[in-house]
Amino acid sequence: TSRELRRPTVRPGTHLMHKESAVQQYVMQFFNGVGGNESNRDRYAAYLLSHVIGDEVGSRFYWELLDPGHADSCGFSMIEYTDTGVYVVALSCAPEKVRENMQRIEAILEDIQSHGISEEELVRNRTKVLSRSVLANESPRNRLFTFGNEWLQERKYYTIREELDFVRNVTIDDVNAVLAKYPFQNPCTISVGPMME
Repeated sequence: TSRELRRPTVRPGTHLMHKESAVQQYVMQFFNGVGGNESNRDRYAAYLLSHVIGDEVGSRFYWELLDPGHADSCGFSMIEYTDTGVYVVALSCAPEKVRENMQRIEAILEDIQSHGISEEELVRNRTKVLSRSVLANESPRNRLFTFGNEWLQERKYYTIREELDFVRNVTIDDVNAVLAKYPFQNPCTISVGPMME
């Protein structure tokens, strides 16, 4: 039996949940993103883009928010589902720093939306992703999880070499195409912590 897949969309808006016992403020922001049922070119371009923006080390978020000590954690990732995908910003910091940190995040995303990423950023993060992929695939559990995910989404699986080639073949034009298709606009923002407004 075939499944009817309808792409859900992010509902824009800001939702504040007051939690008096929390010491930090936790903010998550969601944007429409590339889904698992889209082309490998788009999916891997989005994956590399997410590393440039918010990888745990060496990303734009890292240098702008984490290295200077403005936030305790801040990341940007893509999550794929069969029929949809989301980009996720995750921030935790002192409540009094939330507004300025969200302004920093917004400025980074606006700059990338307007000007894209540099070739140097693409090359550096491509190397990082290739290295991590090779190491991850040495674990049978990781490899089998990847196989299962590919089979559920595409009814096929790829060799490690094919997966590495998907990463190697991503170009700046591919990243720009994904930015045009899924712009960083109209996010859903959820904030949990001691802030009242």
